[in-house]
Amino acid sequence: MSARASAAAAGEPKAAAAPSSNPRPGIRPRKLPTFRHIGRLGESHGRPIYCIAFNTVITEFRSVFAVVGGPFASVYCLHRDGVIEPLQMYKDEDSNEELFACSWASIGEDPQPILIVGGEKGILRIINCTTRTTQVMLGHGNAVNEIKTHPVHHDLFLTASKDESIRLWSLELNMCIAIFAGDQGHRGEILSLDFHLSGRFFASSSMDYSVKVWSFDEGERARNEAHEDPKRFRRRPTIIQHPIFTSDKLHRNYVDCIRFYGDLLLSKSVHNCVLLWKPSLRERSGDAAMLTEYPVPDCDIWYMRFSLDPSQRFMAVGNTKGAVFVYHMGVYPPKRAGKLAHHKCVSAIRTVVFSPDGRTLLCGCDDGSVWRWDC
Repeated sequence: MSARASAAAAGEPKAAAAPSSNPRPGIRPRKLPTFRHIGRLGESHGRPIYCIAFNTVITEFRSVFAVVGGPFASVYCLHRDGVIEPLQMYKDEDSNEELFACSWASIGEDPQPILIVGGEKGILRIINCTTRTTQVMLGHGNAVNEIKTHPVHHDLFLTASKDESIRLWSLELNMCIAIFAGDQGHRGEILSLDFHLSGRFFASSSMDYSVKVWSFDEGERARNEAHEDPKRFRRRPTIIQHPIFTSDKLHRNYVDCIRFYGDLLLSKSVHNCVLLWKPSLRERSGDAAMLTEYPVPDCDIWYMRFSLDPSQRFMAVGNTKGAVFVYHMGVYPPKRAGKLAHHKCVSAIRTVVFSPDGRTLLCGCDDGSVWRWDC
């Protein structure tokens, strides 16, 4: 078991656009889903599953997902009849690699599915799942903890690292074009990040107990300038040192997961709950309005990822006992839509993810298993 698996936890896009407390105003809460257990997939390596990612960038591959654990990245197809079909498996050339993150991307007008994986060694592997070729992208000085593809420009992606930096990469140019770090950057290992649905800003969280929101305007500028002068950017990427929001008052320990909920933010530490809050972006004061919290019993170790469904009506998060809690969002006080448990699922659930149609929930566990629940 890796050290991470066993470790227990000791801007604003436009001034006129005020964040809304309801990311889907005017929509009535739909009937709460009833999830049923469909099956279990066991990765042969038996290593912790830290990330599962559906291909949401190419419509025809939306039923395809990747699973990473140990030095392995596996690609599967989800079928509605309950079958999970294995498609491909990649093994890193370094058998000691521990992959923590993956994301899907694409390039050009006739896109091919590209899987990006990274982990403990800090090396990014770019896998073209059509040609079955692999490229390497270097730059980070330590582990890569999370990878997020831009929601609009699918050739761009961000990586969060133990080296206290966030890097912006271009697949089209095959290089890093911007680094978010420095004067007002994180002062600890960066554990999580997430794009706003518009792609105009993103949030990050760290072992320094802080959360930050960054404008993507300078990232867009770097993208345009890098296309004009790629040689210069290959030598010297743009350095971006100033987020539009910073707060270290929301959590008292590592912040291991952060996600946008409309214009609001959800974040989690090791205190058995997920927080929903509203950042104050206009004044750059670092003030945040706490809105509510979602209890998650037995979730007191770090690197436990929660997830929202594509409609952002439901949130799911696992715990150390192998159970998953599903919450109905937009309801106060918080209303649990269900607790998913199976007598054979007893390992910590490190990651959960909804399918693009919201009908399937996959859960990755410390014992190398992936559990499927359908509604």
